[in-house]
Amino acid sequence: MTDDLMNAILAMNAYDFGANKTLDGSQNMQVGNWTVENVAPSNDHNFSAVEYVNGSDYEISYRGTTDVLGSELLDGDLWNGWTIGGGSDEAADVNSAISFYQSVLQTVKDSGGTSANITLTGHSLGGGLSGLVGSIYGVKAYLFDNMPYEQAAANAYADSVPGSAQNPALAAFIYGNSAPTPIDESQLSAYATVGEALTILRNFQNQPVTGLDSGAESVLNSVQLHSMALAAMLLYASDNNLTNWSAIAPYWMPELWNDDVASAAGVDVYKTATGSSSTALQEMIAYSAIDEGTMLYGDVAIESFFDDATDLATLVPGNVGDISSTNDMVYRDLSQVAIQYAGHLAADKSTDAALVTGIVNSSLGIVTVNLNSSTWLDGQSAASAPEIIGAENLVRDVIMSTVGTPTPEDYDVGFQNLFKSGGDALIAGITEVKAAASPAGVTLDGSDAPDTFAGTVGGALLFGSPDGSTSFVGGNGTNIMLGQASDTFDVAIGNNIILEQNAGTATLDASTASDPSTTSNWNMVESSPDGGESFVFQSANLAPLTVVYGANGNDTFDFESAADANIGVYILQMNDINQANFLALDPSKIDAYIDQNFGSNDDSGYGGGFDDKIVLINPTASDILKYNGQIIGDPTRYLQYSQSAVGGFSDYNPNMLGGSNGMGERSVDPTNNLKLVGDANAAGGTEAYYTDAWQEYSYTRNDYAMKSGNVDVLRDFAYSNQYLTQGPQNKLVLTGLTPDQSSFTYNQQNWDGSETDTDKYYYDSNPGSLSLIGFNVGDFGINFANNAAASDYQEADQTYAVSEWAQANVDTFNGLPDIVGIQPATLGASLGTSSTPLTPSSWNLIGDDAFTSQYNRPSLTASDFMRAA
Repeated sequence: MTDDLMNAILAMNAYDFGANKTLDGSQNMQVGNWTVENVAPSNDHNFSAVEYVNGSDYEISYRGTTDVLGSELLDGDLWNGWTIGGGSDEAADVNSAISFYQSVLQTVKDSGGTSANITLTGHSLGGGLSGLVGSIYGVKAYLFDNMPYEQAAANAYADSVPGSAQNPALAAFIYGNSAPTPIDESQLSAYATVGEALTILRNFQNQPVTGLDSGAESVLNSVQLHSMALAAMLLYASDNNLTNWSAIAPYWMPELWNDDVASAAGVDVYKTATGSSSTALQEMIAYSAIDEGTMLYGDVAIESFFDDATDLATLVPGNVGDISSTNDMVYRDLSQVAIQYAGHLAADKSTDAALVTGIVNSSLGIVTVNLNSSTWLDGQSAASAPEIIGAENLVRDVIMSTVGTPTPEDYDVGFQNLFKSGGDALIAGITEVKAAASPAGVTLDGSDAPDTFAGTVGGALLFGSPDGSTSFVGGNGTNIMLGQASDTFDVAIGNNIILEQNAGTATLDASTASDPSTTSNWNMVESSPDGGESFVFQSANLAPLTVVYGANGNDTFDFESAADANIGVYILQMNDINQANFLALDPSKIDAYIDQNFGSNDDSGYGGGFDDKIVLINPTASDILKYNGQIIGDPTRYLQYSQSAVGGFSDYNPNMLGGSNGMGERSVDPTNNLKLVGDANAAGGTEAYYTDAWQEYSYTRNDYAMKSGNVDVLRDFAYSNQYLTQGPQNKLVLTGLTPDQSSFTYNQQNWDGSETDTDKYYYDSNPGSLSLIGFNVGDFGINFANNAAASDYQEADQTYAVSEWAQANVDTFNGLPDIVGIQPATLGASLGTSSTPLTPSSWNLIGDDAFTSQYNRPSLTASDFMRAA
């Protein structure tokens, strides 16, 4: 390490002796290669200095201010030391500083050395004393954030030279029998943190000062910037050409004064009863810059400190105007995490070179923060997981800044109200943090999140790029995903709290799900209160339980899947639910309600039978519904189907198995003709009986169905599961249509041998559909206007008696008769003619009356679905 850095460390070490110390220097009498040889005795003016020896070299460190006023002003640093800054050469500290130097010089001379073997150092008041003594005697000295001293030194010289103004006693004290020598600052080196408290007082100082830039002058006050530990750390960075951390500095540096972070790092076992935890943290990290001799707190912490700061700096955009309040908090919270880890390494006195890279890594636009308990415990056994202050704050801040809690001061209370007793588990379950730096387009993959301290699967907190277009993949535990504009979220893995802060498109992708009907995974999705969000559900038919709250309307919901896939969307109306309390809903209670009232995934009832389980909370009329990208508006277009046919059929299938013997026997109305077809299996005595009336028909029909764009719209009912609690609710079924202007004739084998039908289709329906279960007229702005068009439907049928049946083929199947091709051999008399006149079809034409308020979804009470206390 460099001489200037070692002198900075020793300037700091002087504060560990005497009044108001934070660390107890008497417990560490060896500092690097320097041994504490002597400490200034107690006195009535709070002066202190420490003498160190390293071979033939000696060092004096003058302590700075530790007690401004003292007990009665006259015994404090203000009166006895600060007056030197005003030019006083008679202050008590002048006498003490020179006396201490002279004592050490005598020791050096007794060993055959000279003043060249002595180096002075000091901080603040101590820096002024170092400059005063160094310039008077022309010895090497290091000054840190020094108090002015030049006028006092000049006065001491002027008062010592012969003349009318000479002070013989002072001259004798300073120079002994030697002639006074002019002030010599050539051996002095001065350093100061930019913006620290004494900066303005050095405006007229001749001695050049090397500035140490913290990058946090705008957020740290001048007293904080005056910290000797901070100056030592900045000098370490300067000596090692570490500069790429500066962008994070405004968020990073203030956390050095966070006592909670410091205590969690484990530094309190080293501090005195009166010392602050944060001061101990700062000094211990600074001490870890020592890389030779006795390393008081290892030699890894400060490397980890700046390495992690450099990695985090990649998150901060060049234009500070692009930094949102949430980003601001995230930078601060991540800084807390990394600084706590550096303090943890110092408290462990770590010298493990493998740990110098800290717990933050930046690569390819992604910053990863390791919260793995095994990393933080360094292989040590522990009864509980380490408390990581920044991680706790990060979880709270990311969630609460999105849900709309007014001020950060309310975040702790708001978070507790949302998650109740589950809040601690949510925090403990986050074992990894990944954040995307600009530019957009990176993938945050948290699937490698390690297990928790308790051995359960871990989750990840994923923080998207301010530029948006981030892809999110969570871990197997509970994940928190924060998107900032038009992002893609994988909803198939783990449990996910998905937050999209800014208007854009949030794509919820379930394409990687294998069997959503068997998973207990869930997703809670919330957008910012600004509105205007678009939610695109990709492979919606595969989505596990996904509950979405769009907040204030004007949102778009686009459900997309393959043409043959069926999507079920459940719409719930909840009183007293809003942006601030949506995440208080318990996904398991919503899941249970859906299963109980509409049928589970394997239930083929009107509301069940879907593999997916998407739930919309309180959609509004200003929201927009899309199906496979097409807007479903007010369906006022009607689709015509034309069909004509001439043919005949038997009401009952002669091949139907049944009857008392389980054979082909059929009980019949005695007015119908009965014909014994024959003994299909004479050896077994089995007989098959068939009868039927023959119907001949001919009809022409034109049916009209409602259509929105190229989507067929059908009204249906969604019944509660076995009618347990709720009555039927409206179900709107949407089916994709493909234009088809073809007409064709086909032959169909029937009981009469053939049937000829002619069909003309304008559209073909896709086999898949989107069902909105619990739909109310007006949702998504959809209203059904009554249309005067009626279904042009007419059918005429004639029924004949069958006087003779013919048998085409008789075979056996599993020992039973399998009779194919039965048809009337002879028709008897006509038994009657029926005709259905033109009539509208309520199933094809939908008006407002088809969705009456009688079948509207019920209003639920949000508190019934909240998490348990």
